Amino acid sequence: MRPHHAAFMDRVGYHPMQPTDEMGSGFDVIWCQWCLGHLSDIDLVAFFQRSHTALRDKEKGKSLIVVKENLCRDFDDGTPRTVFDDQDSSLTRSDKAWKVIFDQAGLRLVQEQVQDGLPKGLYAVKMYALR
Repeated sequence: MRPHHAAFMDRVGYHPMQPTDEMGSGFDVIWCQWCLGHLSDIDLVAFFQRSHTALRDKEKGKSLIVVKENLCRDFDDGTPRTVFDDQDSSLTRSDKAWKVIFDQAGLRLVQEQVQDGLPKGLYAVKMYALR
């Protein structure tokens, strides 16, 4: 086996952050898009609780957590539903299932909107803005 002769030179466009007074002061927006289906309900609640703590101006009503995810339908009796996909091991939650998790995490829903214009036959996509 020949020794490796590659050397790290630099990163294109990389600029290390310089310490400022704002470092560690929190986030204005935490955007979660098509990734939360890989967390269990327990891990998702814990993630949202940590995210809420990390918001900068939640008392002033300026900082947000935004969730954009696929939705399955609730059960016919109106109860929350979660569908497991055995191909990618993800979970697709219904609208009520998401709202139960938001409530368990202590989040307040301030806006919700279904995305229009998607092809028929796909899951609905919905965005939630939370504090």
